[in-house]
Amino acid sequence: MNSGYLDMVREPLQRLASDGPLEILLIGAAPGALDGLPVRRCDWTEAVEAAAIAEGSVGIMPLPDRPWERGKCGYKLIQYMACGLPVVASPVGGNAQLVEPDRNGLLAATPDDWYSALALLRREPARGWRLGLAGRAKIQAGYTIESAVARLVDLFAEIACAESEQVSARD
Repeated sequence: MNSGYLDMVREPLQRLASDGPLEILLIGAAPGALDGLPVRRCDWTEAVEAAAIAEGSVGIMPLPDRPWERGKCGYKLIQYMACGLPVVASPVGGNAQLVEPDRNGLLAATPDDWYSALALLRREPARGWRLGLAGRAKIQAGYTIESAVARLVDLFAEIACAESEQVSARD
C-alpha cells in the first residue's frame, strides 16, 4: 500500500485505538507510517505476503478520489478478500466495483465513515466473518486462474463461431 494513503485513516484509527486495544499490521509500509499508533511492521517479501495478510482481521484500502487513484484496480482488496478478510475501502476506482456494501465489504468516504465501519467490524465479528466469506467467494468466482481460463475458453469459442459464420456467409 502506498504509505501516504494511510494518512487518510490516521484520525479514525486514533479514535478506534482510544476505544480499546488495537494492533495495526503494516506490510511493507514506510518506516514513519502511522507513527504514534499501535503499529506492528512487517517487511514485504513475496514469500511472506499472503501469510502476513492472512494474519489480519480487516483489510483496508483508503484512496483519495483523484484521477490516478480512479484508475487503480483494487489489487490489495483482491488479496485481502482472497484471504477471507472483511474489507473497508474508499469508494474510488476498482474499489467501488469490488466492494458490494454490506455484502462482501464496507465502503468509507469520510473519516467518520472509516471510524464507523471499523468500529462496526470490531463490535460485530460475526458480520466481519460473513463479509470475509462473501469476499472470498467473489474472488474465487471471478479473479482466479480457473475463472479466467473459463472466460477465455468462452471468448475463443465466441470468436470461432463468429469466424465460422463469416466464412459461411461468404460461401
